[in-house]
Amino acid sequence: MPKIAADFLAIAKLNLRDTGLTTLDDRNLPRAVTLAKHMKTALRFISTLAFSAYVYGELAAHVYPFVLLPHVGVHLRVIALTLFAFIHAGASFGWKVGSLMFLTTAFVTWSFEQVGVATGAIYGHYHYSDMLGPKLGAIPILIPLAWFMMIYPSYLVTNLVFDGRMFPESTDVRQILIRALLAAMVMTAWDAVIDPAMSHAGFWVWEHGGSYLGVPRHNFAGWLATTFVVYLVFGFLHRWLKPFVNQRRDCFGLLPILAYAAVALVQVANQNVTPTSIVALFAMGFPVLLALARWSQMSAKSIPKEVERVPTSLRRYLSHWGQAISLLRQSSIHEGRKRFFSRSPRAVKTTLC
Repeated sequence: MPKIAADFLAIAKLNLRDTGLTTLDDRNLPRAVTLAKHMKTALRFISTLAFSAYVYGELAAHVYPFVLLPHVGVHLRVIALTLFAFIHAGASFGWKVGSLMFLTTAFVTWSFEQVGVATGAIYGHYHYSDMLGPKLGAIPILIPLAWFMMIYPSYLVTNLVFDGRMFPESTDVRQILIRALLAAMVMTAWDAVIDPAMSHAGFWVWEHGGSYLGVPRHNFAGWLATTFVVYLVFGFLHRWLKPFVNQRRDCFGLLPILAYAAVALVQVANQNVTPTSIVALFAMGFPVLLALARWSQMSAKSIPKEVERVPTSLRRYLSHWGQAISLLRQSSIHEGRKRFFSRSPRAVKTTLC
């Protein structure tokens, strides 16, 4: 068997342990592969379902209020989009990456908000009402979730515009800084759209008002600072995770971009045209159009050069080429390959090929 094929079989064996089959030998490896495929399909379905629930909730609440549709409250819409973002991140880039982004976002945003409410130094003087449910300190538990539900789509929009790919491959410090700043601006554009409406609805109160539709300009500087720190911390931490990324173009990968676009569209298509409708059209619409243009330029069939020599019969067992290449570069893979194929290479080749 060619060395490259042997490497990829070893990779398949070593990367299917998350399926629950702790001992992957020649007999249960095909079953593990099948189970992994089913798990991936199920996660994509759940993520897409959560995305659809969010879109429906926004349409029912903003675009067509005259249609008799079951109303979905803001709490459920936030939970639906947060669930979508977390599952999408885990299914696309690995659960370590998804969990790292979620925990980083939750910790940083809650900390900044807690200091902001107590001092008024970060966003201005404000406080939350009881409309958003239970609180942790002075901050509703729903707020860190709301940050994450847009932190993730904004990150992917920025990556497409800046790098032309869904997830950055470069770990250069300068690029991490630039990407964090751009992503913070993309994220803050969302706040410029939703903050006036949410504060007018009574979810939080600006104690001294503000020059931008009742919102102080100080708030947007705080948003830039908060999201910049989130993206910066995540950018430095994820370098050690060696994320497994499939950079091919597919419709599932496009969903976070559409989620970001949906937030803008429900404002633009609102029956009552407001200043935030114009802000949404340009501040959020422009980066979305750029991201879609870059996404359309991604190849649906491009794979790394190392994979081109792998037999087609082996490719179908590997869903993330980036994962395979990352592991292939680790010396432990070659040792695992030697141990694995020293026992029964003919049986393994016959079973999987």
